[in-house]
Amino acid sequence: MLLYWHRRDRRTADNRGLAAAVAAADGPVLPVYVFDPAVTDRLGARKRAFVDRTVRALRERYRDLESDLLVRSGAAPDVLVDLCDEYGVDRVVTTECYDPVRRDRTAAVDAALGSPSRPT
Repeated sequence: MLLYWHRRDRRTADNRGLAAAVAAADGPVLPVYVFDPAVTDRLGARKRAFVDRTVRALRERYRDLESDLLVRSGAAPDVLVDLCDEYGVDRVVTTECYDPVRRDRTAAVDAALGSPSRPT
């Protein structure tokens, strides 16, 4: 199974990373969004409300597609490793993020997984 980690790309339509993940998967794709305190604690109230709204909308979109978005809170490396164990995930796919906090989080996830989360 392949896990697609939504980050700044909280949409299904016209999402190149998600499309690439689906094309690369041999089976189902597990879509996930992680509210990581390393990122969310830096957000102001208005930005946090925006993120909350867009994650809710993304989850509703997945439900409209007869799927679901797993939404978890916690340090992304811990959450993603736990989900990989729980669901038997073979590979984590995400899009590239360029700001320093998100790059550091990607590196921490890669280290925790023992392999790179393949950017699309």
